This record gives sequence, structure tokens and C-alpha cells, in this order.
Amino acid sequence: MLGKRYVEAAIAQHPDIDFEVRWRPFLLNPSASKTGVNKREMYMQKFGAARVAQMVPMMVGKFNDVGIKYSLGGQTGSTVDSHRLATYAYQQGGVEMQNKLMEEMFMN
Repeated sequence: MLGKRYVEAAIAQHPDIDFEVRWRPFLLNPSASKTGVNKREMYMQKFGAARVAQMVPMMVGKFNDVGIKYSLGGQTGSTVDSHRLATYAYQQGGVEMQNKLMEEMFMN
């Protein structure tokens, strides 16, 4: 959602141009667990405690700047099914439905 907020801000600076923004699948971690893992623990294993300690305050600040509460709580895992759902939403209702779905998945 952070990137989406940045794109929305850039688009707002150019009201004279028509934009259509679509979500495209991209797997940051193709080997991610299908059952999910603790997000904080995964970050610690991937980046190490010192780097996570540096990253979290920076991420909290960036997300706060666009009105989003950042948290390392919860689980993370494979996003393949989410990508399928986003594609289906676009096929059924276009950009508007896809954006509504993504807002719901990321924000609630």
C-alpha cells in the first residue's frame, strides 16, 4: 500500500492526464510458506536483528507519512492465491474492483 499511496500522490499532481493503474503479480519471495510464518521472525531470519532494528523505525515513519499504521505483527506467506484473486477481480470489475480488493486485503 505504501507504493500505491506514492503513485496516487504523483497522479494527483497531474489532473490533466488520465491514468489507469493496475496491480500486476510479482512474487518477492517465490519460496514463501503456503501455510504462513510469523512476520517478525521471518524478518529476523532474513535480515538479522540489527538490520530489523534499523528498518522498523524507518518503515513506521514512511507508512505514517501516508496515513497507514505499519506493523510487523501477524503472519506472512505465499501471495500466489492473492495474485490470482486480484487478477479475477480485474477481470470481473476492472480497475475499480481490483483496487477495492487490494485496499481490503492490505488494510483490513
